[in-house]
Amino acid sequence: MKKQISASVALESEKKLIDGLLNNDNLAYETLVRQYSAKMYAVARRFFNSDDDAQECLQKAFIQVFKNIQSFKKDS
Repeated sequence: MKKQISASVALESEKKLIDGLLNNDNLAYETLVRQYSAKMYAVARRFFNSDDDAQECLQKAFIQVFKNIQSFKKDS
C-alpha cells in the first residue's frame, strides 16, 4: 500500500512538473534539470568516453526538451 501511495504522489508531481513546463514556468525548468540531470548524465557517460562529450549530450537533450515541450502529449 505504501508503494502505491508513493507512486501516486510521484505521478502527481510529474504532472505538475509537466504543466509547469508547458506554462513556461522557470521553476519547473530548474526542477527538471535538478531532478533528472544526474540520472541522464549517468546514461550519457555510458555512451561517451569523455566527460565533455557526456556533458554536451546532456545539454543538447535538455535543449531539445525545452524547445519541444509544447508538442509533448500528456498521456505519454
